[in-house]
Order: sequence, then structure tokens, then C-alpha cells
Amino acid sequence: MRLPAAALGLCLLAAALQRADGAFGSTPVTEHFDEEFSSFFLKSTKKSYALRKSNKEQKPLMVIMTRAGCGACQNLKQSVKLAKGETTIKTIASEFLIVHAEGTKADEWQQPYQGYAPQVLFYAPGETQPLPIHGTAEAQPHYFHDHDTMLWGMQKTLEVVESGERYN
Repeated sequence: MRLPAAALGLCLLAAALQRADGAFGSTPVTEHFDEEFSSFFLKSTKKSYALRKSNKEQKPLMVIMTRAGCGACQNLKQSVKLAKGETTIKTIASEFLIVHAEGTKADEWQQPYQGYAPQVLFYAPGETQPLPIHGTAEAQPHYFHDHDTMLWGMQKTLEVVESGERYN
């Protein structure tokens, strides 16, 4: 049975929109980051759940907040995906619990007056406020723009948690 041209056009449009949603909509974490790194991500983005789990497992928590269609967010994700070398985020990710909150799921993590994306927050086990681990932009303290700055933040978090000091 042949489809009329209009029906065929609608089918093609629907297929294209499904692929576009994969690029900019709600997709599994493995579509944003590679499978190895994604294996350390929590299934839930709920703040109360993540903070409880961090405390229970005595692991620091890293929260990556992004927005669909955000170029800087895509750049961050790609730099993590493509990172190669001795020390990568993937080599120390097992020491963290990680949340990827995109779009409205990031709202409960959002710090006051910090509406930009991407943002990365670091929490010590048992603490409800993020550590003062800041990226490279003074006006946007939680802006971590690539693999290297995020790796630095993770290493700094491990140092801060181990020492008990709360500094950047």
C-alpha cells in the first residue's frame, strides 16, 4: 500500500523531529556523555535523594546542570566525551556520585542569582550547600566550561573533603 505524498511527508517530519529531540530534548545520560562516565551517574536528579545517597555512601556529589540547545553545554559534554590521556574525569569518577540535571530538572539545584548554564556544583558528603569550588569566571562561579576545568574541580573537591577545609 502506498502512502499519499502528504502522509509520507508527515512521517518524514516526525522522524526528523524525533532525531532533533535526541540532540536537544530529554535524552538518556549516555547520549550526553559516554557509557563509561555515565555509569557513575545517579538515576534520579532529585536533590534530596542525591544528598542522602552521598551521605550514606560517604562520596562527594557532583551536579552538572545543563540546558537543551545550549552551545556551551554541548561543548562541555563533548570535551568530556572526547577527553583522552592519563588523568581524565573518567579515572576519578568512581570516587563521586554524579547527577546530570537538564532543563527544569536543574531548577531545584539552581543557586540564587546564578541562572546561567552550564553549571557544576560540588557537595561534600552530608552537606546540603555546595562547596566553594569555583570555575574560571568570577561573575559565574559555578561555570565549568570544559573537561580540564571540571577535572580540576573534581580533584579540588577530593582535596577539600579529605582535608576538611572549605576553600577554593
